[in-house]
Amino acid sequence: GYRIKRRDPPHRIFIAKSYNAIVSVLFGLRVRDIDCAMKLFRREVFDGLPLDTDSPFLSAELLIKLRARGERMAQVGVNHYPRAAGTNTGASFRKILRTFRDIGKLRLALWTRRREVLGLRAASCRAPQS
Repeated sequence: GYRIKRRDPPHRIFIAKSYNAIVSVLFGLRVRDIDCAMKLFRREVFDGLPLDTDSPFLSAELLIKLRARGERMAQVGVNHYPRAAGTNTGASFRKILRTFRDIGKLRLALWTRRREVLGLRAASCRAPQS
């Protein structure tokens, strides 16, 4: 999903748009709102899909890997409401650093060991028997 009209402070919207742009450039993932919480999946899309991140990058990692495996995706607009209580912790400096670390790790892993990272089995290297 994507938030039709974000009800966040301007600095959070700036961070989100910057993050979407970075992920789009590095991974070719074109989605409107990577971190929209509204996501629905068929259970079987997770079969054999390794998820390695422990940062806010998890949502992006999931979408990047599913798209790279050829899964179909649809984006549907959802309503977004301002935070009624509590404080947001997703944009803390520490979490932003962990997210950039995980972006770099996944980009490198997709270049060097794509099939493994996507949970795809490598083709057998055996020679045919005669």
